[in-house]
Amino acid sequence: MGIKESIRTTCKSFDEAFEGNRRESAIGIVERMLNNMADYVSAVVNMETALQVARFRMDGEEYRDHIETLDRRRKTAHDGMIASVSSCNRACDMAKCAKFFDGDIGDRYAVAEFAWKVVRELFDGRVGSKEKISIEEILSDMSNDGI
Repeated sequence: MGIKESIRTTCKSFDEAFEGNRRESAIGIVERMLNNMADYVSAVVNMETALQVARFRMDGEEYRDHIETLDRRRKTAHDGMIASVSSCNRACDMAKCAKFFDGDIGDRYAVAEFAWKVVRELFDGRVGSKEKISIEEILSDMSNDGI
């Protein structure tokens, strides 16, 4: 199953399992998780860019400080992304559906690779695709499906 289908399946499961504010909160967890994945990938790109370019613009202490700041941002984004994946998986457990991430949540590299896979698939499907997805579209799909 592809990422977009996993998103739809997870949101539909939450829609069926929860009511009212709990339903909205559970579906919001999915949206925050996806955004946190994109934020993490962006933090990695920012860090890699700085490692390649900043040394030509900055010297010594300024360069080290800049890299340390970017590394803290990357780690914070990574920690936040892992926490949101874990929250989504807990909601999946409560909804009695398959976990969105079925790997070892304690394996930071595995979660990071999964985030890249999710972001890449969402990015690849953006132009000219009939598979574009947003939370609003998921909710609309659910109401059109009679859910």
